Amino acid sequence: MIAAMETGLIQIIGHPGNPNYPINIEDVVRAARDNNVLVEINNSSFISSRLGSEPYCMQILETVQRLDWKVALSSDSHVHYTVGDVGVALEKINQIGFSEKNITTLNARSLLEFLAEHGKSVARELSVWLDSVESAEITEPKNEKLY
Repeated sequence: MIAAMETGLIQIIGHPGNPNYPINIEDVVRAARDNNVLVEINNSSFISSRLGSEPYCMQILETVQRLDWKVALSSDSHVHYTVGDVGVALEKINQIGFSEKNITTLNARSLLEFLAEHGKSVARELSVWLDSVESAEITEPKNEKLY
């Protein structure tokens, strides 16, 4: 995992809390920080996938916090109705007082800035779109008949 991060080819390490593949949490988080790679924490690991992940994910969060690094929260949804749901992961983060500034996926702008650091063209392409969305006026719908 560390060797993969050192290549510069990846941006996020997924499922590092999976108990079936134990890691040295301190070394992995330090390598992630040193190589500008996010550590993924996902909702599904706390609920139904990769049973036994919670204590490892909590240790990872505590280590990320102590080393002042960043995480990517994801739903890791396995069904359509939980896509984007990171509620349980946020609860766990709040339990330890994890700083929101260290959650790169908390908003689109933060994620795009991170991807831009890695030279990803999608960051530039979506930034233009995000700028237009953020600057668009929100208007109240008019009471017009649609038929």
